[in-house]
Amino acid sequence: MDERIKKIAEYYGYSAQADALLEQAAEFMVALNRFQKGKTSSYKEIKEKAAEVLCIALQLQHLLGAEEIERLMSISIDTQIQEIGFEDLFTKRFREGLENDKS
Repeated sequence: MDERIKKIAEYYGYSAQADALLEQAAEFMVALNRFQKGKTSSYKEIKEKAAEVLCIALQLQHLLGAEEIERLMSISIDTQIQEIGFEDLFTKRFREGLENDKS
């Protein structure tokens, strides 16, 4: 992890950075919503807000225990991969069923 992330996290502490994450996540949601509604045509603001959210999330990862957060992230990733596999299998079977109905 970038040492600057750790330094910032330790300077501000958990409470301040948890509040900052809420604020930055809200700003990201507003930017994303505006983009999806066609009120802005640039990904630039979305990218900037995503970067801000990720920086603060990394600070909280450091403060909460990076190893435990990484373990939990791995579980979440595995779950999503399993869901993708299930969806792929379901989609394949559904399409095969449609093709069989055409016969």
